Amino acid sequence: MIHINAYKVTGKGGRVYSMMFRYAVISKVFGIEMPKDVEVQVLSEDAAVQIKAETHSEKIDRLLFLYGAGVISEETALQLIITNKSDFFDDITAAENAVITDENSNAEDNLSNEQIESILLCSSNTKKYAEMQPISFAEAQELAGLPHISLVDGLAKVTDSDYYKFLIDLGEQFGTVTKDDSIRTEENPQYLLENEEVKKGDVKSQYYPFPLNLKRLLRYSAVYDKPYGKDFIKFAKENSLPIDEKYESRYEEYIKKIKLHFTVKSYNRKRHVCGDKINWFDYAAAADGSITDNLNADHAKEIDLDVFADYTDKELIRKAVDKFRSIIPLDEGTVIEVYHNSEKALYLVKKSGLESLDNEKFHVMLFDFNKIWGIIQLCSRSRQIKVIDGKITIPDNFMEEIEPTEREYAERIIKEQYLIMKERRKSNRLIRTLSELKSEVKTQRAQQNKQQAVTEQKQKEIAEKKLNRGSSTEG
Repeated sequence: MIHINAYKVTGKGGRVYSMMFRYAVISKVFGIEMPKDVEVQVLSEDAAVQIKAETHSEKIDRLLFLYGAGVISEETALQLIITNKSDFFDDITAAENAVITDENSNAEDNLSNEQIESILLCSSNTKKYAEMQPISFAEAQELAGLPHISLVDGLAKVTDSDYYKFLIDLGEQFGTVTKDDSIRTEENPQYLLENEEVKKGDVKSQYYPFPLNLKRLLRYSAVYDKPYGKDFIKFAKENSLPIDEKYESRYEEYIKKIKLHFTVKSYNRKRHVCGDKINWFDYAAAADGSITDNLNADHAKEIDLDVFADYTDKELIRKAVDKFRSIIPLDEGTVIEVYHNSEKALYLVKKSGLESLDNEKFHVMLFDFNKIWGIIQLCSRSRQIKVIDGKITIPDNFMEEIEPTEREYAERIIKEQYLIMKERRKSNRLIRTLSELKSEVKTQRAQQNKQQAVTEQKQKEIAEKKLNRGSSTEG
């Protein structure tokens, strides 16, 4: 028997070809033989030549094991060994663990070899291309299980055109792989939707774009199809919320505390100065005669809805208002104010139903209140507010100081203040006018005189009766 030095066969250095013989020798040392019932894939001669020339690494060892075990194809093995020099060792070990776990499990949802291969390619590609945001094997596995996403040649393609457009509107970047195996970032990804291959849904086409940030794609996709998921994604972007592992829990919080939460208030009409116009002035509480736009609600409730279908914001607001009205009965002419997601909506209660109000028009000042109020105060102090022919008014020279378009409001304010003044004088003797006091004294005297006359008449009748009885006795 001729003995050959093993080193002469393996050579020196760390090349794959050399290491394969080293492993063969070590296996022989331990007396390890390949079990006859284990099927192992064998590389084609061309593939073997390419891989043999590579610098040896544990990464290559594990990839070759995955290939030999039939988990990945020769094409994938070559791609991951020859063209992808990035560090995706953790993804390889995760793929091996997925195989081992599935081998020891009877679960029906185990990953197939094809799925493991696709997920491994996807996660490793995000490290290969600098334009992409790296994701782990586990994250790629989550993506593979989501609707509207298809993993093709290690790239996550969005298969739903509406979702594609949604992502474009969010400002997400899309790319395509060029023939020289580099990524081209598309400046106008929306135009790719007009490509015939893309229109046909040919996800294998090199023109079919894919998002470059798969971490965000994963988070978006997890809530996109849920009730108000699209609204949350937009809300999160507008408010710069982190797109991380807590994204779904933030969605749940958004639904509970923002999307289906409402603050509803109601305001009763306090006066009719504005006539037929519905204006905040008539709803402002002013016990002391002053007016402020800081309205105090007559009723206020926090309303939470429990709905599981998508409704527009307008529909949700109406549902919140209906729930509010079921708790608090409201009279016609009441204004309802709804706060929802930093927006405010106003409604007027009418017999025919609810009428939407324009918030800006409702809060506009229809007249120069300070000027009118100053004139009224001046006339009040000088006792120049009078009732003439049943109309409460002030001298013409004062009224002419008020803009013609504002005089109708001034007249109503004057009437209101005059009636308030009368009520106050009735309840407070100290501020009654002299004429009022004279009138009251006169009325009291008349009542006293009337009562005295009645008393005197009774006394006279009694005296006459006694007199008549005395005359009868003498006879």
